[in-house]
Amino acid sequence: MSDLEARALALFDEFAERTPSQRDAALVRLRAQDPALHDALLRLLAADAARHPLERVALHTLLEPQDGDDLDAAMARIGNRLGPWRIDRVLESGGMGTVYAASRADGQYEKQVAVKCMRAGMSTPALIDAFMRERNHLAQLDHPHIAALLDGGIEDDGRPWFAMRLVHGTAMDLYADQRRLPLDARVRLLLQACQALRYAHARRLLHQDIKPGNLLVSDDGRVQLIDFGLSALVDSLEGGHAPRLAVSTGYIAPEVLAGGVPTAASDIHSIGVMLYQLLVGAWPRPLQPLHAGLLGRPVEVSAAAPSALALAAPPGVAWQRAVRTTRRLHDRLRGDLDAIALTAVAYAPADRYASVDALIEDLEHWLARRPVAARRGGRAYAAARFLQRNALASLLAGSVIVVSAGGAGVFGWSYVRDRQALRDMQSVSAVFEQTLGTVTLSGLSEARPSSRQMLEQAEQQLRALPLRSNPTIKARAMASLARSYA
Repeated sequence: MSDLEARALALFDEFAERTPSQRDAALVRLRAQDPALHDALLRLLAADAARHPLERVALHTLLEPQDGDDLDAAMARIGNRLGPWRIDRVLESGGMGTVYAASRADGQYEKQVAVKCMRAGMSTPALIDAFMRERNHLAQLDHPHIAALLDGGIEDDGRPWFAMRLVHGTAMDLYADQRRLPLDARVRLLLQACQALRYAHARRLLHQDIKPGNLLVSDDGRVQLIDFGLSALVDSLEGGHAPRLAVSTGYIAPEVLAGGVPTAASDIHSIGVMLYQLLVGAWPRPLQPLHAGLLGRPVEVSAAAPSALALAAPPGVAWQRAVRTTRRLHDRLRGDLDAIALTAVAYAPADRYASVDALIEDLEHWLARRPVAARRGGRAYAAARFLQRNALASLLAGSVIVVSAGGAGVFGWSYVRDRQALRDMQSVSAVFEQTLGTVTLSGLSEARPSSRQMLEQAEQQLRALPLRSNPTIKARAMASLARSYA
């Protein structure tokens, strides 16, 4: 928290307790003394005065674990029935509800489910509305990677409950680290979550709370998206109202943190942060406090590339991803995965993927070694991806080319060598023919040259011949002259 924020919070209670006229006069004086502090305090007072469906509910009751009395009340329900379901044990307790493991108790068939009930003392109209909204949203969803709604009802005291598929799983990031999954296996896990989110978005439903704890992975690697408690229909947000109960630090999109209306791009940002956690176990940008939106727009900070974060990561991060060193992890992340992650968590919603479909396509292209749209590469990049995608075929084709070129070279060299040898033989033959002709003609003249002179002349001519093909040809010719000398 900055010094300005701390000073504004220190003055908040004092100004909030004053009458409107006293508060206005004090604000005028503060504006003259410290305009920046005045503006920060005014934003806090305006946020406090704004109407909200949960204005009568303290935020800590939604975020903190239950106290002893609440836990005792939750445990006391074990063994009781809700409709046809018998409550067996507590799975999770907190926020505005408690989740139990339950089993079918009416003898019709055997089945285990997760039953979510409202906490005692939380049955305000606003929270009941939010709880019912989650149940209604789940009723619209039927997807293999979403924990489906199976049953629901109202208790005698008016509190709603619903039963959904029981998911035995581990938070996605913990599951991947425990099994030392390599990068491609981690991307495949995230793709399952993206497919569930795409399904929800196609029905104009935003999740608004994508985080590891809401992405559970079963022992067989099946991902389940759970907890639609903060979900909202896009149609209901068009008027600018954002029915959010709470947010998750680090995963919330900057525009939502600043008080903006959630959109599909907000969920894409959250899934992008999940990608960072899976790839390098780090946040894309420094975490900002949840109250940053009350004190002004959060500071715009560019996200760091996963490959850059890998260099600063402890060695265990690389080991958990089946990579020997952080340098090797950096090399694996650099390029396509950097581009995908940075696009998903871009600060401005317009700079992110236009839809979950586009993110899925890039992740699938990375797995298939195809060009990634976020990379914006040229022909050389596309060619490199083609060679990587067809590495074996490229190697075989290259080998054929090399062998063919080598064979052609050998054949060509043999052809040239044979041609040169033929020319050299013809040159040697010409020397001997000339010598023989000279001897024949000398027999018709009166001044005959001696045999030694003929042989010496032939030797000089042979030695002067530029025989380049094979020295054996010249050696044989010289041997013939030697025998003639003898």
